[in-house]
Amino acid sequence: MIDHTVSQLEFMKTTDGRGLSEIKALIKVSDGKVFYKGEELKNHIEEILSQFDTVRQNYLSNMAKNTKKRIPKVDSKIMLSLSQVLEPCVVNVTLVQESKEALKLLVEHYGIDKVVKHTEGDLTVGTTQTEQTVDKFLNGEELNQEWPGVYGMIKGAYKNLSIQDFCMRLVTKHHETSPNMAKLAVIALCMQVTSVECERSFSTQNQIKSNFR
Repeated sequence: MIDHTVSQLEFMKTTDGRGLSEIKALIKVSDGKVFYKGEELKNHIEEILSQFDTVRQNYLSNMAKNTKKRIPKVDSKIMLSLSQVLEPCVVNVTLVQESKEALKLLVEHYGIDKVVKHTEGDLTVGTTQTEQTVDKFLNGEELNQEWPGVYGMIKGAYKNLSIQDFCMRLVTKHHETSPNMAKLAVIALCMQVTSVECERSFSTQNQIKSNFR
């Protein structure tokens, strides 16, 4: 998702969209003067377009840079994998093997103990940093055992649900039979893995993962 977004931003650097093309079409040159909708433009048309192109290049470059910074590639892969195992409309058009690969990636990410750096103190008195081991979030072996049942739900009664509704069903109704899948559902609800909710994901991430955490 992130790679596709960045590639589209790069494409926009050299390609005018419909709106910009329509604006340019309204710029007219008459007797050496430049007009836009009948209003004379003081600067020469080449100068105006050159200034605009410079602003466009810088703006889109910063957007691409911020996009990569806000969602690293590994996070993008996790979001895509969550979609491939929990979003009914995606699962139902995804090859079984692709869903299994997505499940494998999620197990590798959430199913192992991790060593993390823990920072204590504040900027006034100073900080100290130690390493701590965080227990795995879920059991990978049990997750793989739960998957066929969840896959059957997605292919059956829950095939028309949105990812939010399906995850809510997993958490509230199936957490006893599929506890590890329910944990993934909780993550998906927090991350808002669909592209429609992308900006909400950024806001949530910035609230949780601040510069001081």
